[in-house]
Amino acid sequence: MNDTFGLSMLQSDLIKDEGYSALPYLDTANPPNISIGVGRNLTIVGVSSDEVILMLNNDISRATTALDLSYPWWRTLPRGAQRVMLNLVFNMGLKTFSGFVKFLGHMEKQEWDGAIQELHNSKWYTEVGERGPRMCARLAAL
Repeated sequence: MNDTFGLSMLQSDLIKDEGYSALPYLDTANPPNISIGVGRNLTIVGVSSDEVILMLNNDISRATTALDLSYPWWRTLPRGAQRVMLNLVFNMGLKTFSGFVKFLGHMEKQEWDGAIQELHNSKWYTEVGERGPRMCARLAAL
């Protein structure tokens, strides 16, 4: 972008005029649209592919940090097992994930069959369609 207009000043003006929200909200249109950020109309404009990947990478980073802080041993696991743990934290959040105590015990000991059994017997497994069998297959391949 060729900034001949004063980008930082425009950003300040638009934040003041449009407002700033990190969470979706209904705007004042009739009928209302879902908006986010600084007046981004999600209903009409949506987000670009680049923005989707940016948000995805930020969410992966958040899940990675959560695992690093709560289960530092996860980094010692094979890559496939690390991806399973990240996938689960990404999907259910750290709080719910932390409730999978037996699964986590098996993962820490690299007992893949026990970890698979714990996933397979969980309510999560019945709720996530093909994701559950795919995660179990990833662990079974280790």
